[in-house]
Amino acid sequence: MHDRIQAAPRRAFATLLLLLLTAAPGIADLYAPNRPLREIRTARFAIAFPPELEETARRLASFADSVWEEVAAKLDPEGKGTVRRDGARIPVMLTPDSGVLNAYRAGSPYGRIVLYAAPTGLDSTLGSFADDLRSAFLHELTHELSLSIRSPLWHVAAAIFGDAWAPPALWTASPPMIEGVTVAFESEDADGEAGIEGRANDPLSLATVRQDLAEGIRRSWFQASGAGDRFPWGTIYYHYGGAFSRWLRETRGPEAYATLWRELGAGQLLAGDASNALSRGAFERAYGADLDELWAAFLDALAPRYPL
Repeated sequence: MHDRIQAAPRRAFATLLLLLLTAAPGIADLYAPNRPLREIRTARFAIAFPPELEETARRLASFADSVWEEVAAKLDPEGKGTVRRDGARIPVMLTPDSGVLNAYRAGSPYGRIVLYAAPTGLDSTLGSFADDLRSAFLHELTHELSLSIRSPLWHVAAAIFGDAWAPPALWTASPPMIEGVTVAFESEDADGEAGIEGRANDPLSLATVRQDLAEGIRRSWFQASGAGDRFPWGTIYYHYGGAFSRWLRETRGPEAYATLWRELGAGQLLAGDASNALSRGAFERAYGADLDELWAAFLDALAPRYPL
């Protein structure tokens, strides 16, 4: 009887885990109600959509490959081959079954991009996009390509265990880097120059950082990762991370920034070097400077220049 009582929680946990693993792919890409889907293929993407979104899908297909080239060139400007170039098409799911615009990149059971074809929320920082569809797609594609950067050893691991289970940057990069690169790229033109749209140019987004500094609050890297007990919570790393990545690219150059991501993708965290925790080792190798030193210089750059 005692053995049965002890076994029951284990069976319940195993059942719950199995349900979560099997349900995750199903709940990720929502179409309500379920209906037949169509597909358009480009050189690098397979775009799935319900019939009512055919016009949107064709517009996405018209620029999807050029956006891939733009993002890949920024992550690998020296052509070192670190960005995924295996020829496999990246799945893109277009759905109208959401009330507001949003998007995400999912890694399990395979890498794919999901786009909600809906109006932008009135209180959303996505209102800084001039072309909602293109910017949201570019943002999520940046996730897909940046998180696919791997060393040769990790490419072997991905081939054996699957793409979703071998993304080193998910372990070596903190939220301000994972979201920072996407916000920075959505805020630039194809040549890497500062544009006029995107959250790195949005006064609403930048005000999160500047208001802190105006009040004498200098958040640490750890706090900017969302580990804080005061407002704002949640998406703070979009604002801090986007501004920080933009500052790094403008002041230290795009080549060093690409090196940083190459180091993050190398997965050095497993080498036992404690300095790699929270991206620190990658910053030292890419910039020859400590993360805290760079972070302090970034906060100084955004601090108010006149009395308020």
